[in-house]
Amino acid sequence: MNEMNDTLMTALNIMKIVANNAACCFAYNQLNKADFWIKKDCFERIRNETDKEFWDKVFALDNDDKLALGFRFWDESHEGMLIPLWLIECLPDDYDIEVVDINGQKSSIKDIDKDVRIGCVAYMI
Repeated sequence: MNEMNDTLMTALNIMKIVANNAACCFAYNQLNKADFWIKKDCFERIRNETDKEFWDKVFALDNDDKLALGFRFWDESHEGMLIPLWLIECLPDDYDIEVVDINGQKSSIKDIDKDVRIGCVAYMI
């Protein structure tokens, strides 16, 4: 298996972990414990176990692989892809990359808001 396939498979597994942890909060009526289940147990663990190089590889995947991870196109006039919210929450605190909002303004990924469109933040890579 090549490096990009390994990256995609790892990212898909992380996405499954996030989805399963979120579902557990609802399935077991433990919304009062959601902060632990989702933030502490899930996202903090993922942030600590991944590094900048891994996420650079995720952002470099081809469009078909990104679509499988939940990236979406805003419309036909934009070349970039919107970034899925689950992925933003998994990025290590020291991770930074330039993104472009749906109006064309550039900024750091650290400075974006969490305005969600079709499951993604309103920022593109």
